[in-house]
Amino acid sequence: MSPKTYARLMRFSRAMDLARENSRASWASIAVAAGYYDQAHLIEDFQVFAGAMPEVFRCELGITGVPMSKGRAPQL
Repeated sequence: MSPKTYARLMRFSRAMDLARENSRASWASIAVAAGYYDQAHLIEDFQVFAGAMPEVFRCELGITGVPMSKGRAPQL
């Protein structure tokens, strides 16, 4: 495993931990808090490492009805 891939995995793992800890946080705020440039990069890593979109992850955790952020993102 290359150092870049390792760093991506660690960042992705952090994003998953943040999503578990705060089910109401937007994916954009989770992405920034985990060190991603933007939400699109987080979604790309979800597809690569988890083989699914982020909302599938929340559904599997039993988290439903997560509001979309409007304006300010919730604090993590």
